[in-house]
Amino acid sequence: MLWILIVLSANLLLAGPIAPKYPINVKLDFDKAIGMLNANDLNGAQTQLLKILSIDARFVPALVAMAEIRLKQGANLEAESFFQRALKVDSKSAPINRSYARYLFSQGKLDSAATALITASRSANSATIQVELGELRLTQSKASLALQAFQQAASLEPANPFAYRGMGTAFALLEKKVEAEAKFLKAVSLAPNDAAFLFPLAVFYKEQNNFAKSEELFRKSLLLKPKDSTILAAFGDLYAGHGGGPKAIELYNQANLLSPTASIFVRIGMLQQQSAHLSEAEAAYRKALQLKPDTAVAMNNLAFLLLSQKRQLPEAESWAKKAIATAPAMSSYHDTLAMIYQAQGNNTAALALLEKAAKLTPANPDIFYHLGLLHAGRKNTSLASTYLGRAIALDPKSSLADEARRHLKALGR
Repeated sequence: MLWILIVLSANLLLAGPIAPKYPINVKLDFDKAIGMLNANDLNGAQTQLLKILSIDARFVPALVAMAEIRLKQGANLEAESFFQRALKVDSKSAPINRSYARYLFSQGKLDSAATALITASRSANSATIQVELGELRLTQSKASLALQAFQQAASLEPANPFAYRGMGTAFALLEKKVEAEAKFLKAVSLAPNDAAFLFPLAVFYKEQNNFAKSEELFRKSLLLKPKDSTILAAFGDLYAGHGGGPKAIELYNQANLLSPTASIFVRIGMLQQQSAHLSEAEAAYRKALQLKPDTAVAMNNLAFLLLSQKRQLPEAESWAKKAIATAPAMSSYHDTLAMIYQAQGNNTAALALLEKAAKLTPANPDIFYHLGLLHAGRKNTSLASTYLGRAIALDPKSSLADEARRHLKALGR
């Protein structure tokens, strides 16, 4: 969803059925307020707008602008009140309802935002409104409804690339790959030098495992927007998924220089860990946790990293417990803590955690493999064989299955 909350311009707000001829001094005061808003002088703009509303309490542009100022100031209830006052003046106004929809979206009230956009479309059924509605429907994970809105946008404005990009996204979510590709290509044909349309096609090809086409489009996108952290991170994902770890890390680092995020540091950590660059991996996980302390995957991976080096086990235990507390349904996190307990000699606690993990995810071969090893260490050959056999059955061609077979052989099974 690419919306941002904006203060609508005087020209837009004074268009259409909500535009009676206001006194010239009111119009001048409003223009002055808009100038202050553009300069980010919220207090000055608010003073001007309240002055206008003292003259005419039904001056819709001032009401909407006040709503958005109060929203920026964190006074959500007052913002809602100003929007409602504007809607009482003209409940069907497209500009008011579009602005109100953005407000509702910012508050997470997606169904109400959709209703406001539908109301706006009835007064001014423009392609832009339909695109906004389609993007909202995508946010709601309602791909079919999104597709209808984007198709309506294209019928209203056949050369609108946003409509075709939206249709491509909706078709992809509906797993209609041929149709999705055609719409993405149509969007690119309408705006061939715009990364906003090249990039989604690059992502589509990445998800279809078409490395060559995806790489080409990512490169074109970066030529147009070389400092876009989203493009850099997605391009890194492409290389990470095709064995290009060093190139992926390079792109991730470029993205982090522009806009550091915990998720990208986690990806760097995982690639470094896979390459046995353990100090670099540890640094990346710790950086992720500095940026976003509740990043459960970073907690778990850091715990496992410390465990794998047989050092700082109390710290590893602490991180593993925090990961479970943050994401209790993740069986792999229980598995990590169980292995830490086992390394500390607390097999009883380890067994309880592994049994819980097996119930959370009955198809995870790692958990059954570890259960098998734990029971083998406790000389419970029958249960060890059962669990190791289960691990093999779940993923018979994996290296873990080969290890399980080796342990079974050692057990005489």
